[in-house]
Amino acid sequence: MYGEAETVLHARGDVMADYSVLIVDDQPEFCRLAGEILESSSKFRVLGEAYDPDQALDKAEELMPDVVLIDVCLPGRDGFELAEQLLRRTPTLRIVMMSMYDEPGYLSRTQEVGALAFIPKSQFTAERVYEALSGGRGETDS
Repeated sequence: MYGEAETVLHARGDVMADYSVLIVDDQPEFCRLAGEILESSSKFRVLGEAYDPDQALDKAEELMPDVVLIDVCLPGRDGFELAEQLLRRTPTLRIVMMSMYDEPGYLSRTQEVGALAFIPKSQFTAERVYEALSGGRGETDS
């Protein structure tokens, strides 16, 4: 769906990153860790964090990221509902769902809402996220 010509590069100091990212999780410590993991790769630049769905909607509008990483379990409404709302506002947004729990229904629900991939937090790496964004599968049979 997204060709190489559509990739927008984002400056991070003197390094160009392929994707700008917003991380949405109600655990600030996980946001920090995920941000460090992504920033260790030249492919990502983390623009910010949001800790609940309302803050995520505001930050996505303000920061205009290419990618939003969303925890499935959020206060107020689940991450799948948030993904649907974000995609209604910005259909070109790329969304990757994540959770501490690798529930069987999460992958199918991810596909139903239009997100690109589901990645269990225990398997979260910059490479897995990049693979999901590049057309590879974010969830593997393991």
